[in-house]
Amino acid sequence: MDTYNSLFYKKQPTPDLYELLNPIQMKNVMFKQWLCAIDKRTYANGRVALQLIDAEDGCPIATATVNLPDEQVAPDETFIKDYSENAGMLEALLKAGIIERTGVTARTGFVTVEKVKVLV
Repeated sequence: MDTYNSLFYKKQPTPDLYELLNPIQMKNVMFKQWLCAIDKRTYANGRVALQLIDAEDGCPIATATVNLPDEQVAPDETFIKDYSENAGMLEALLKAGIIERTGVTARTGFVTVEKVKVLV
């Protein structure tokens, strides 16, 4: 884990590449042109973080979530970053059955993000 990510994510046992990408164990999601596995982690404050990992080569594609520590969330809830380079993320995760909408949104900077329930 590089220094940047270690500031945001708790260190957890890392599965081997086969375990991470095995579609029997993990749901896959199509995001833009990449078939991705979901790597469920936690931010340093214990909140759910979701990363998309390329199913072919294991390279990171995107961080699907944004950590808003001042907003209330249940243990299985998080906020999805669906803007900028992540445009289309919410719809891709919904379609793959990774998340479901809660109907709640929050402002962060100049954008609004959607709170979701994580199903994986």
